[in-house]
Amino acid sequence: MVCGGCYPRTKGLVIVIDKSGSMNERYGGKTLMQVAIDAAITVLDTTNPVDKIGVVAFSDEAQTLSGSPRDDEDDYLNCFSDQLAQATPINIDHLRDFISSLQYGGGTEYIQALEAAFDLLLASVDNEDGIERDQVILFLTDGEPEEDLKTIMEFVKTRNEEMQNRVVILTIGLGNADGLDFLDDLAKQNFAKYGLEDANSTIGENIEKGHYTQVTDYGFLRNIMARYYNFFSRTTAASDEPIFSVPYIDGLGLGLMTTAMLPIKQGGELKGVVSIDITLDDLLGDISYFKEGERTYSFLYEVDSKAAGRTLLHPLLPAPVNIEDDPVYVHVTTLERDDDFVNLVLHNSSRQDSGEATFMSKRTLPRGNSITEGVLTRSVNSTYHWRKVSGSPYVVCFVIAVDDYQLSLERLPTSGEDFLYHRIDLVQPSSSCRHFNRHATTAKSVVKFAPNVFSDPLNYLESEEDADTVQSYADFINDASGNVPNQHFKDPYDIKAMVRATAKVDELWQKDDTGYEDYTVFRYIGTENGVFREFPGVRLNNLYDPTVRPWYARSKVNPGMLTLSAPYAAASGVGYVITLSKALVHRTTNTEESTTSDDVTQVSSTVDDVIAVMGMDFTLAYFYNLLGRKYQACNEARYTCFVMDISGYLVVHKDFLNSDGDFDIEALHITKKEPSVAKDLMMEGLLTKEMCVNFQKMKDQKYYTAQSSAWSNSVNKMTNEDVCKRYQLTHIPETNAFLGIIDISGSSSRCRDDVICPCYYRNCHTTDIDACECPCLSQADYHYCNDKFTFTSDDDPPCTPESPSLSPIIEEPDAYDGLKKCHVTDCSGKTSPNECQAFISCIWQADGKCVDAFAPPSAESFSYKNVAIITSAVVGTVLLLIVAFVIIRRARTGAFWNRRKPAETSGQFNRKNSGTVNLSYDTYDAQGMPSAPVKSDPLYVDVEEERYA
Repeated sequence: MVCGGCYPRTKGLVIVIDKSGSMNERYGGKTLMQVAIDAAITVLDTTNPVDKIGVVAFSDEAQTLSGSPRDDEDDYLNCFSDQLAQATPINIDHLRDFISSLQYGGGTEYIQALEAAFDLLLASVDNEDGIERDQVILFLTDGEPEEDLKTIMEFVKTRNEEMQNRVVILTIGLGNADGLDFLDDLAKQNFAKYGLEDANSTIGENIEKGHYTQVTDYGFLRNIMARYYNFFSRTTAASDEPIFSVPYIDGLGLGLMTTAMLPIKQGGELKGVVSIDITLDDLLGDISYFKEGERTYSFLYEVDSKAAGRTLLHPLLPAPVNIEDDPVYVHVTTLERDDDFVNLVLHNSSRQDSGEATFMSKRTLPRGNSITEGVLTRSVNSTYHWRKVSGSPYVVCFVIAVDDYQLSLERLPTSGEDFLYHRIDLVQPSSSCRHFNRHATTAKSVVKFAPNVFSDPLNYLESEEDADTVQSYADFINDASGNVPNQHFKDPYDIKAMVRATAKVDELWQKDDTGYEDYTVFRYIGTENGVFREFPGVRLNNLYDPTVRPWYARSKVNPGMLTLSAPYAAASGVGYVITLSKALVHRTTNTEESTTSDDVTQVSSTVDDVIAVMGMDFTLAYFYNLLGRKYQACNEARYTCFVMDISGYLVVHKDFLNSDGDFDIEALHITKKEPSVAKDLMMEGLLTKEMCVNFQKMKDQKYYTAQSSAWSNSVNKMTNEDVCKRYQLTHIPETNAFLGIIDISGSSSRCRDDVICPCYYRNCHTTDIDACECPCLSQADYHYCNDKFTFTSDDDPPCTPESPSLSPIIEEPDAYDGLKKCHVTDCSGKTSPNECQAFISCIWQADGKCVDAFAPPSAESFSYKNVAIITSAVVGTVLLLIVAFVIIRRARTGAFWNRRKPAETSGQFNRKNSGTVNLSYDTYDAQGMPSAPVKSDPLYVDVEEERYA
């Protein structure tokens, strides 16, 4: 990487590699083929992203990279055979794979290899992007060619004249074979020695002679390759400005890194390079964690450089700290596609040091899990503020919605006991317990702060917290006098007030005696400004930020709904669970005057600003039990019931009962499980396929969404003549879910054989947007070699980055051994797998017993059957959802909110308790299921809600 700074000029480079049969000879313990591969990869690793590069391998014939070395696709990499490729990390990876796969065999014919190399250079000169590049062929071989030497030299002379004599040839001889002297003549293009006229100097430029290097000591290969660097550095003026490498993944796990380099020369000769590695978080931390209001964001891109337009940071790209694979850099116009951005911001930012522009721009938001649930777009009137970063090619841009503001709580009195930090391993709570295999507490919920809450997020992430640090958090948060100074937080009093406001939930969580604790794994609340509470309290990953988790995003874009996730395996080991979540919003009414030729009228609009999202994780078997109790038909053999979310993923299906782990219930789509129903829903226009562009994968990501007509109208085809399509589907009010029931009494295996929706996630099998196919990836309209997407504002939107994967906290047994269980579940007496596995920590054994999977081991040994925990979630059985809603509503009691513009303080409003929910159940049965309610409806719920302007 350092030698990328040796040569700041850009180049078009073709590496030509001999793979003839003689390359199997060994020198110094390696075959010549492996030496050539190592040398070529060494050169690849020194290129800059503005370079263009190609690879030609040869023996009896020339070979270039074509097709994909990684997928089943045939042609998306064919450009590597037609032209040089931009030296981006992803293209370097493809070429590295190609080089590494080379096998020796065949003869040694130079002309075919040189012809392919000149063709690549010529095609790329014709396809130039305005950047002047040196044209270079690096030729690696172990012996003399089979063709006539004069013929080879004549061919080189003719082809270089086509290139205006711009091509420099560098040759490297491997081993001690005869005939290597010819490589020196080839490098110097010594045509006269072979009876040819010198190159025509009237055509283009005088030929620059290359050099020949013989390699026999392979232990110093990188030092030998320095002649390649020196050759170009001597023709390059020393620069007083540092060169920044393209960011790359650090090998020591420090995340995305860039290297600032400055070549050191003496007498025009490269003597060394001084460099420093800097993490992008260190450089861009303030921009990465910028957040002023719900609808603000920032990004960074380049201007006035050979990589003008390259975007280093944008909310539609993975954050530097979250990138695990080679980063992908795209032009800023692929992310900011509005014409006004190009005309008013991009063009002006290359000419002016700073400025601003206001226009309607599109925002792309995740609908939950961006990989499975896709995105939605909204038009927002926004002001773009940009400024050049002095002494660099970078422009930083802050985008703020015109009507955006921040919600903040007034300073609330503290009880002095509102705060318990999640690091209970450092500061012990008043009481501890064991929650599955974790040290936990139910003394109160624990609090975790997102990184952006801190004044210095990077210091928080990189520093190891200790007991003194945790105590200083508590001293400030719990201080009622106002005398304890803030040492850590960016908006200290907003954070302090939010900790106090969210502490209200402890009164409900600790006193919950409804029986639902038997089925609840965790309860939690996350706020828009980064405060997170969880009960029971356990230690969390430092990177955890509630606002970027799927459950939060799902509720945020559906603020009026109780939202359900598809089932997933809980990190606690309890089995499959689902998440139920609900957004707390503040509704603002804006009134504007609309003037016509005849009148002036008042036009009102409402905006729901998300304050927080509350969530609960439940066992899936419990939800299935609720479904069966609510809808008795689901228990009959002739019917199959299911619940799917608005993206078509199954939350529960009857077959989950009998899966025994023989199919994966995570991210199981209706197109795979019930293709006949899925295809019919598509024909009815109720379930449609949509698409976004996944830049990290360079793929079009296809997903589904239920259309608005499906929300308001039930589909009833129970009397359909086609026995494969007898079903009913209805939207469950105020949720993101649909309840379906299929009559399978007249169907057979023919129903599945006749209608199959192909399911190949890595490669879609059809380009028909109306064809039934499982969610999948297809090749995006991206030109790898030119590193370009072509988009307009109306094209498919970008996908949002996937939520970062977080390593679970693994605790040693001595952290929880000997502690009592946080919640004691009686697993005995359960008579069926479904009843047993509805309870947290209970598992059904092969011998027909229900036991506690997290109980201390007994003297008896027993084996567990890996029974898939049954999933169900029907919000027609809204009991659990309403319980969550009760907590959410009550948590807001007494809170007073301030509303202010970003970076301003103006305007106040009061917020009252916005509603109450009354459950009309008197008792619970032995399984914790609600017994008959007072009202006649089996699941009657009375909801009363006051609304305030």
